[in-house]
Amino acid sequence: MRLWHGLIVLMLCFSCGWATDKFVFKSQIQRPTPQAVISRLKIEVTGPGQDNIAIRNLLKSPALKLGQALTMQQYNRFKTTLQNTAISQGYFDAHYLEHEVRIKLSSQQAQVILKLNTGKQYHFSHIYFKQSTFSEQFLQRFAPFKSGDAYQQELVNELQSNLASSGYFNSIAIVPVPNKNDYSVPIHVNLSPRPKQQYQLGAGFGTDTGIRALIGWKLRYMGTEGQYLSAQIQAARNYSNAILSYVIPGANPLTDYSSFDLGRTYSDIAPYTATDTAFGFSHVVLHGPWQTSLGLTQHFIQATEPANTTESAQKYLVANAGLNYTKLKQIGYYKQGYAWDIQTQGASQSILSHSSFLQGVLRLYSSISLNQNDRFFIKLSGGAIAVNNLSNLSPLFRFYAGGVDSVRGYSYKSLGPTDSNGNLIGGRYLTTANFNFERRIWHNWSGLVFYDVGNAFNSLHNMDLQKGAGIGASWHSAVGTINFYIAHPVQPVQGPWRFDIGIETLL
Repeated sequence: MRLWHGLIVLMLCFSCGWATDKFVFKSQIQRPTPQAVISRLKIEVTGPGQDNIAIRNLLKSPALKLGQALTMQQYNRFKTTLQNTAISQGYFDAHYLEHEVRIKLSSQQAQVILKLNTGKQYHFSHIYFKQSTFSEQFLQRFAPFKSGDAYQQELVNELQSNLASSGYFNSIAIVPVPNKNDYSVPIHVNLSPRPKQQYQLGAGFGTDTGIRALIGWKLRYMGTEGQYLSAQIQAARNYSNAILSYVIPGANPLTDYSSFDLGRTYSDIAPYTATDTAFGFSHVVLHGPWQTSLGLTQHFIQATEPANTTESAQKYLVANAGLNYTKLKQIGYYKQGYAWDIQTQGASQSILSHSSFLQGVLRLYSSISLNQNDRFFIKLSGGAIAVNNLSNLSPLFRFYAGGVDSVRGYSYKSLGPTDSNGNLIGGRYLTTANFNFERRIWHNWSGLVFYDVGNAFNSLHNMDLQKGAGIGASWHSAVGTINFYIAHPVQPVQGPWRFDIGIETLL
């Protein structure tokens, strides 16, 4: 804002939206002068919303400050931001009682006065969904608010995000309609559903499985409560899986569900070759940072082992329960925090099972950011099986170590107790620890060095821990962190260097 030679300005009024800002100048004819500096700043918010947290936070650090050179752009931007913040908090009648800029050209000083009255806060009313596919009761579960709650625009945005994340809709249009008579805000939502069927094709590579292919199919709208049917087939050199699931969304359709599953899995790895045909039920619920899971699955397993080439057929009715706690937050480039997970499963020989056992596994994760580009993260795991005769238990339920998510430098499930002929037979206990230092190198790429230790074993007095170390590179993508590792056993030094690829979704 500059005044040029030969210009005398007494008063200037102009329109900005529905409001009028008054600028008062006092000057005589003079040469070009620098911008005026704010010498007095008075910003007041009155009315029921004067103590609103969002408004107070904005006023703690306003864009206009004493001693700052005044520009029209900054003034108008802050003036609009303050009013819009009030409106976003449900104060739809927010208006300025006074908005004035006074500039004294002789001393190049400016006085800025803004007085906003919020008016009464509006509240949410009913949500009207315009669609014909789902029950209103089901759609209401996506709303993070209920009728009578104070209006907040961020909750409307969250409703939009929840509906978009559900995977049910092609288009979503949300229109709040404030009612000045009773200070309510009915929400009108227009929804356009996606096609009833969805197909999926995919391919990938993992050093534990080699090249793998995926085919998926989903049949939506099996009911008005969001039920759907899904089928998926995965195939690789030493692993294949086919599963059919009927899924019923829970109280929170984005995180909670019940699922009825039927599947068949084939595995051909160092310790065993097995086919597992299973059907069962699972129920998963998220409570803030806590997630609980319950399930019951009937397994029919046919397996052979190097130590016993005769195929054994066993059945197990396995009950399982899980508890997970996650406190991780994205801070800059890395996630920081910790998480832990407990999984238990077991069967009773007296109830449709070949033998009785109880298994528990505990996993701990921690990520510590050292600065903007460096972090240290660890992963610890331990497990134990209570069983009378471990050799009588299917190898699918025994413990093995080695691989990308276990002890790097060793192939997948290549570590564990062996028989007198050197054949892997699996262990009663498991422990692994991964220590990693990571440094960001370029954009979404980082490098890391790591040290792993662990094994599966049958005696706490003879753990025979194996160690591996190496270097790697990580690409932090939208679907997770894709890791590339070069690792080698450390103690004892044996075998070649291994190149592994893995994906990490938690840390």
